Amino acid sequence: MQQQPPSSHQHHHQEQPQFLGHTGGTGTGAGAGTGFGFGVGGASSGGAGIHHNDGGLRELLVECAAAVTSSDWHRAIRCLVHLSRAASPHGDAVERLAFYFSAALARCLCSLSAPCASEIRSLLRLNNLHFLLEEDQPPPSFEDDLFYYSGGAEEAYLALNQVTPFIRFSHLSANQAILEAVDNERAVHIVDLGIMQGLQWPPLMQALPPTLSSSSSSSSTTLTLRITGTGPSISLLEQTGARLRDFARTLHLDFEFDAVCTTSRHVVASLQQHLELRRGEALVVNCMTQLHKLLPAAHRAALPHALEFMRSLCPRILTVAEKESEHDLSQSFLERFLVTLDHYAAVFDSLEATLPPRSPQRLMIERLVLAKEISGIVLEDGGGDDENLAVVRHQSFGNWRRDMEAAGFQLVPPSDFAIAQAKLLLRLHYPADGYRLLVENQHGSLFLSWHDKPLVALSTWSC
Repeated sequence: MQQQPPSSHQHHHQEQPQFLGHTGGTGTGAGAGTGFGFGVGGASSGGAGIHHNDGGLRELLVECAAAVTSSDWHRAIRCLVHLSRAASPHGDAVERLAFYFSAALARCLCSLSAPCASEIRSLLRLNNLHFLLEEDQPPPSFEDDLFYYSGGAEEAYLALNQVTPFIRFSHLSANQAILEAVDNERAVHIVDLGIMQGLQWPPLMQALPPTLSSSSSSSSTTLTLRITGTGPSISLLEQTGARLRDFARTLHLDFEFDAVCTTSRHVVASLQQHLELRRGEALVVNCMTQLHKLLPAAHRAALPHALEFMRSLCPRILTVAEKESEHDLSQSFLERFLVTLDHYAAVFDSLEATLPPRSPQRLMIERLVLAKEISGIVLEDGGGDDENLAVVRHQSFGNWRRDMEAAGFQLVPPSDFAIAQAKLLLRLHYPADGYRLLVENQHGSLFLSWHDKPLVALSTWSC
């Protein structure tokens, strides 16, 4: 079974060292090179692409981060004052990036200097920087833009899915791997960790045949699909289940949905208690940007435990999508800050090449999705128990491979059709010059990159 992408003319591609194929040309559009001086990619020649003078914003951010890590909060606040004069949530990609990293540093400063937090907040307020700490209030100068944020994080997530390929690439590639793994199976059970709105599954439902022909007779068998979705909100899970049931009904697909309300930290215990396994079902485990939630030092032991549990289920296939970044426990605060700065420089650059500065979708994505991610990564381990300041960590695919293989999983390379389909998705639906698909020769995983900066890694595993 294959998800058939829209037809298109053949697109030539060139080879990269250690990688096969990349989608996206070397054209002279707005996205042809980052040119930020942030260590990401490079500007194209001949005056094409984005050429920014970062005005010392990177140096100020690094100096501020160094001051935060040494608890020199007077120097950190001086840096934030200078940053506030140039950084802006309405400016170009560099200015927006600096604005949200400034906010992350201000929050981190307060969390690390808890005994002096009230004094730090007073100084921030005195310097008109208190807005950097206000999660739910837009900073001064947003004025009439307030309505942009009325939709909340759920709407921002949907906007991110619509205007960038990060989520759709992961869903499309994972679905194709699932279809190939359960081909000709009569009963399929997908355990989806962190299902959210369930956007991944309607395309897969459409690709599944409602009936299967029997090779030994002229009769046919009805295919059944069951999805067990996990998440922290029972109301969202119920809404997702209702939408998927309605959609399956239009396809005459025999479908069931089971909800398991739990957090990522307690997902194993919840599944051990509530997951129903049935004889004869082909089991699939789907982890789209979920496993990294088990990486922070506070509950690092949870990751091996979770992988061991998934291995015990003997799934036909396990699909994993994660950001391609490295926040190793041995890194210093400053090292992690620089890695994060480079990663999000590419992300903000890609948005700049896709959406205009005043785009409501762009403002919503940056404020409600990316800003929260940045704050979580910049935050030190143990730096706050508030869910809005949850510590976030990521690791590179090489380390994911180490952990997966230690748990007894084997990497399944993507099929030629899956690679071609992912390239076609980028070419047809995301015309901004800069998105590329990289297929790593050595490991057989798929990477979605902005120019030469890998941002998302998709891999599939079997027992």
